[in-house]
Parts: sequence; C-alpha cells; structure tokens
Amino acid sequence: MSTPLGIPIPTDLTPPPDIQYATFSDEINQATAGKFIHWLNLISLDTRPRHNAVHLLFHSTGGMIVDAISMHNYVTGYPPDIPITMFNSGGVQSAAVLIFLSAAHRVVCRYAKFLLHPAVWNAPSGLNTEQLRIVSRSLAKNDKDIDDILKTRIKMPAAKWKQARRHQLEISAEEAIDFGLADEIGQWSVPEGKSIISLMASAR
Repeated sequence: MSTPLGIPIPTDLTPPPDIQYATFSDEINQATAGKFIHWLNLISLDTRPRHNAVHLLFHSTGGMIVDAISMHNYVTGYPPDIPITMFNSGGVQSAAVLIFLSAAHRVVCRYAKFLLHPAVWNAPSGLNTEQLRIVSRSLAKNDKDIDDILKTRIKMPAAKWKQARRHQLEISAEEAIDFGLADEIGQWSVPEGKSIISLMASAR
C-alpha cells in the first residue's frame, strides 16, 4: 500500500514493546511476597507509557508454601496485556517453582537448575507424639497442594515424581523443556539504556 505520491505506508503499526526489566532474588515468605506483589502492582499501574511486557530475572531457594501459592495466584491473574516472562538464571527451588510456573513465558538459562523435594518443617525440640502427627499431616497436605499445581503444567515420568516426593529431584535446563517446566533455553539480557527495578526494594 502506498500514498498517491508512491510513498509506502507501513502496514504494521504495532508499537515496539515497552518492556519493564526486574529482578527477584530471595527466599519466599510473607514479607518478600508482599514486596513482590507491591512492585508488580506498580508496574501494571505505570502509564508513562503503559508497559506491555515484564521480563523478570527470578532466583529463589524456596520458602513458605502458603506465600508461594499466593504469589503463584497473583502472577496467574496478572493483566494479560502485560505478559510476564521469567528467567531462571541459576536456581529455582522448592516452593519457588510454583511461582516460576505461573509466568506467561518461562526461560531457563543453560546450566541453570530446578529442585523439587518434599515439604519440610524446622520443628522445635520437645514435640510429643500427637504434635508430630499433626506436623506430618500438615506436611503431607502441603506436598499434595504443590503436586496438584505442578501436575497441571509439568509432565514428568512417574519415577521422577516419586523421586521428588521421597528425596529430591534436580531438573536440568534440557529436562525442564522436556517436562514443560520451561518454554525455552535462553539468556537473560537487558538492552542498553533500559532500567532494572528490584522487586525486593522496600515497599512504600
């Protein structure tokens, strides 16, 4: 298509992506979950101009399952016109895997790892038999909750699930692609001149 003077008219008028680059590197607990949600809220509300994507470098050794589920549900419900791409550049472990899975697009850097293992609890000394039973039931429930979420997205052989629940399972970048844990092997990078915000900055 062209103007009467023969000047071509661009047919693709889609604006270039306005990507907000961000990082998160901490264990999962109530405080870090609150900061994570706070900063992603600010990104979604920024209209100068409105971002149309978030690239998030995500690293965590895991933590509290209830807070990880909260973060998972938050990211799953994030505005669809601002898709979140998460990058595992080194290690995403335990409950943090739930959060990584919630991203619209997931990238694992070569040589990065994922780790799954049974739920654990740092119990104080002196628990009686009934208290131990309660803890055991709670941990089993946590394992089931995690599995129910993971199995909606990850397809692993039965032997792998068994290993993850009995001991621990380390998943390589290549296996993450095969299992559906990640969409591609890639590299985290930020174009020159682009700013990076930390989702761990003090919430105000």
